[in-house]
Amino acid sequence: MRRRAFLATAGALGVVGATPAFAGGRRVLHVRPGDSVQAAVDAVTGADWTIVVHPGTYREVVNIPADKADLTLLGAGRDPRDAVVVYDNANGTQKPDGSGTYGTAGSATFTSAAPGLTVRGLTLANDWLRADHPDITGTQAVAAYVTG
Repeated sequence: MRRRAFLATAGALGVVGATPAFAGGRRVLHVRPGDSVQAAVDAVTGADWTIVVHPGTYREVVNIPADKADLTLLGAGRDPRDAVVVYDNANGTQKPDGSGTYGTAGSATFTSAAPGLTVRGLTLANDWLRADHPDITGTQAVAAYVTG
């Protein structure tokens, strides 16, 4: 009988050790270099998702709409500088469709209107440089614009 108790306990410990780090009902998507953070955001449905962003540089604009409540973006590196979302728009940058300029808020690399958003262990940056765009006079360049 004593042996059975030990085996049952060892089995239970094995299950606990194998439990994912994001237990408790959260669903997880992984983004690796070459993938798109925005594609991962677009893929989540409902609340309580975690998007794990692996080390790398993701050159893109990311927009999280209000219907992506309680979303977590988590950098998987040891340092927030390991996973970087960056783009280079400024207030005076022309939109590709020719409908005008982005404006200050529109220049943001990362925007969110989602309630309950958490971003941790990740760098959000706007690397627009005036020297690279001498023709643009509206020079405000935003890394993150968050509402909601």
